[in-house]
Amino acid sequence: MKPNSNPIHALLFLGCVVLGLAPSALRAQVTNYTDKYNNQHTGEDTSETILTPSNVNSSQFGKLWTFTVDDQMYAQPLYAPNISIGGGTHNVVYLATMNN
Repeated sequence: MKPNSNPIHALLFLGCVVLGLAPSALRAQVTNYTDKYNNQHTGEDTSETILTPSNVNSSQFGKLWTFTVDDQMYAQPLYAPNISIGGGTHNVVYLATMNN
């Protein structure tokens, strides 16, 4: 293994970078520890207060960025706010690839 190529460190770094780039856009996010927001896997986010059918359109809504990962991703990225890392508190996105 190359120095600094630990996949966990890479994911934590990536999560910190992603969340550091758009802190205002992420304030409305909710913690999501399971697929599709709830244990019934309905996909309904009942706490959503910002996105509405009128403002989710091609002129006001879309992809903000992309990142290259080391292999294919088949798992849903998970967002977790206020995670203690290295003495600080960070909002983190966890990703899993086929390359671990």
